[in-house]
Amino acid sequence: MASRWSGGTLVAAGRVGVTHRRPRGLAARTELSDRLRSVFPLDSGPLARPGNVVGVLAALVAGTLVSLARQGGIGALDTMWAEDGHIFLEQSVRLSVLDAFTTTYAGYLHVVPRTIAALAAVLPLRDAAAGFAVLSALLLAATAVFVYVASGATLRHRPVRLVLAASFVVLPVGQGEVLNNVAANLHFPLMAASVWALLWNPRGRAFSALAAGVVALAVLSDPTMILLAPVALLRGLLLRGARGWAPGAVLLAGFVVQMIPRVTGNTDRAFEPLALSPLKIPVYYAHNVVAGGLFGDRLPGRSVTSPRAALFILLAVMVFGVFAALAWKRRRAPSTWLAMIMVGQSVLLYTGPVLLAGAATPRYALAPALILLSAAAVIVDRAVTDGDNLAVGEPRRAGFRQHAFVVLLVFAMATGFWMDNARGDGPRFSQELAAGRARCAALPASAAVTVRVSPSGWSANLPCQAVLDR
Repeated sequence: MASRWSGGTLVAAGRVGVTHRRPRGLAARTELSDRLRSVFPLDSGPLARPGNVVGVLAALVAGTLVSLARQGGIGALDTMWAEDGHIFLEQSVRLSVLDAFTTTYAGYLHVVPRTIAALAAVLPLRDAAAGFAVLSALLLAATAVFVYVASGATLRHRPVRLVLAASFVVLPVGQGEVLNNVAANLHFPLMAASVWALLWNPRGRAFSALAAGVVALAVLSDPTMILLAPVALLRGLLLRGARGWAPGAVLLAGFVVQMIPRVTGNTDRAFEPLALSPLKIPVYYAHNVVAGGLFGDRLPGRSVTSPRAALFILLAVMVFGVFAALAWKRRRAPSTWLAMIMVGQSVLLYTGPVLLAGAATPRYALAPALILLSAAAVIVDRAVTDGDNLAVGEPRRAGFRQHAFVVLLVFAMATGFWMDNARGDGPRFSQELAAGRARCAALPASAAVTVRVSPSGWSANLPCQAVLDR
């Protein structure tokens, strides 16, 4: 007899009101396995239709333009930020492509920013700042599009899915350091997108390869991606075969590659574990991730101990308390299990880097906040895997909880769309490069000049030959 999950109780189809006792022993383990397996629903939707391709291209253009528009002050197209200039631009000019990709910074490899730098290096040097900005914004938009597609089998309310994907471009968390368009920090949204890559179970091999590619880009740009191993392991155990284990294998292989420089001693970074008391981490998590995820950086303020911060932490905890109450009502449903997994990954992905670095740097909150919002989206959406039989492509009517979630995220993104940060203060890359070109005219061809980038104190040391020729 057919059956379905309803409110945490197994109800026999055609016998409304008849319930079964909770199974024991082998039956209980089978039930648990089936419920966990439904966390990875098979996505059999028509992903490659012409209309979808047009929509993806439009979303990429829109996301790129929105991302570029967020930077205030001088703007993104004529400024360069910190490591983008000092490390990635400088080394892309001075080193071969292979040498640049295999050179570590802060103790690990950075495939994503190295790729952006290599592509930008093809352009004339005067266009380097614009190249970095546009390529970074495009990749950020592509990450958001990927999340929208990969979450399709789990989140069936399109407004919820759309606003969650948009938050990958516009979420105002850690923007004093990250403010989109910064190649050196793109691995943070990629880490959050990797959770969806590990959950996605598409039918086609090309889309499975795309998901594995997202994981590879993230782990080859930040080794702390290994903290997503619990989801990868769970996927492998439940789905099995190449479909189940391939993303986890990519994650492990990328981590092993990242560990080679540290094992061989070829690293320029010393970690300071426990420099920050572990007892303070819950407070920073509540402020930077929970309150930051809902209200951004601006409303709670940057001081963790201020009354203003306490107020917004309390409001955020109350909102997530409502989400938790919704989950408790359906505590045996697959959507609740998935949300619990995501919350656990959010906490782990915040705690690990903060403990290793010994500092609660605001940028560390970006990926955990996006994952926490993903958990909230799963709860308010009440995924199709909870047993709501739905034909492919059939829309579901959104209720109050979905509309409230959308309004909350739109409010957060609107209040923090423009953020003050040091990049907007300059200097202008075009003016700095012109001054460097003037200095090079009086120097030997083998000399180099310093070109300042933002924030104050950062610069790129560029060979005169590159400055004059390009």
